[in-house]
Amino acid sequence: MSVTDPTDIILKQINNIPPLPLAAQKLLEVMQDEKSSAEDVTEVLLTDQSLVAKVLKLVNSPFYGMQGKITTISRAVVVLGFTAVRNLALGMGTIQSLKSIGGQVDMTTFWEHSIATAAAAQALAPHANYPDPEEAFIAGLMHDIGHFVLALALPEEYAEAHAAPGDQRANERALLGMAHTRAGKLLMKEWQLPKMLSDVATFHHTQKIVRGGEDPLITLCALADMVATTHGGGVDPAPSSEDLDAAAKVVGVSIAELHAVMAEMDERIDQTRVFMQLAEEGVEPESPPAAERGASAGRAENSATAGDTTGSRPSLQVVVIGGSPDRVSWVQGLLTRFGHGVVPMKAFLGKGSEAQQADLVLVDVQSMTHPQIAKVGKILENSSSRVAVVKPDQPAPEHGIMLERYPGLPYAFSDADLVSVMGSTGIPA
Repeated sequence: MSVTDPTDIILKQINNIPPLPLAAQKLLEVMQDEKSSAEDVTEVLLTDQSLVAKVLKLVNSPFYGMQGKITTISRAVVVLGFTAVRNLALGMGTIQSLKSIGGQVDMTTFWEHSIATAAAAQALAPHANYPDPEEAFIAGLMHDIGHFVLALALPEEYAEAHAAPGDQRANERALLGMAHTRAGKLLMKEWQLPKMLSDVATFHHTQKIVRGGEDPLITLCALADMVATTHGGGVDPAPSSEDLDAAAKVVGVSIAELHAVMAEMDERIDQTRVFMQLAEEGVEPESPPAAERGASAGRAENSATAGDTTGSRPSLQVVVIGGSPDRVSWVQGLLTRFGHGVVPMKAFLGKGSEAQQADLVLVDVQSMTHPQIAKVGKILENSSSRVAVVKPDQPAPEHGIMLERYPGLPYAFSDADLVSVMGSTGIPA
């Protein structure tokens, strides 16, 4: 194999990524021993005072919201449980190792999306009856780790693959020799991480497995990955409505429950930043509470991200026109979440003075028949409202004039996407 072969470069990069901290490695060994006890876990943790400090600060931070201060690692192990401690150590060890060598590339978008996915996975777990929310959190945080590997090994080729149209995993395979899903699997194998984490990284885009539901954690994290795109920013394109609806059905959550999950995701993102800050910084036991610093910094940073733009402009009155109550409800829920008002479709389509005006009209052409699209098109031609289209999964001939004339939004759009559409329709962002 030539040294210039992209696959060879990626494999060498994986070999050069620092291993997990020793305490995390030892915890894995302990957790795989059926005879291990809380005392064994505590003993391993006490060999790494930095990790002890981080775990204690995290337990006492808003991330867990415990009543009363926990001051000893033995008590933390008892309160959190074996699995939670293992997951915390793995998550913190992973971030620490990657952050130590990630200065060559700007992976802000990667971490933003990882944080949102982790928060969404943790919020989804109770709705999906998944027994271990912390496990879902770590799996969500690490699901796209292959993106980090590819961008680190071949930054120019990686950027080109993601700038090109079409299937991004196919672009990755063509330009880098492998997709981020395989790169993530290889890194986790190198680190000897649990199979459940490796499987999530490998198969979260494989719809046959996601929709099959045989591995609940894969489907849960795949759905979390999809809804995280609504927070703003992402390393993969927004999901199709078919993929999102299918995953939600397998997990067993309704449209209303998904909106509740996303609201909880937004609340948890600041808390997740506490986890991130503790993981990537050296924290001494006597230092000021990192949780307080992390929550404050997280709120300040979050206000500047693409997913939080409602505070910088007035809210809009938006009408959603479509033929599917569930799809209309989904889009209306996103608008409400971003702070906009919703104008009922019947009120907008009323005659004469009874018609209610809207700043923006969103037309869901996928759920409408050809005659309905033609009728709505004529109404919109005489309307002063700005118009955008919820892009269909598979455009049909009858969608043509709508798709050509008006800008489009993905089905799982973010407020940043909406800002972009507002600009292209002439509405001040």
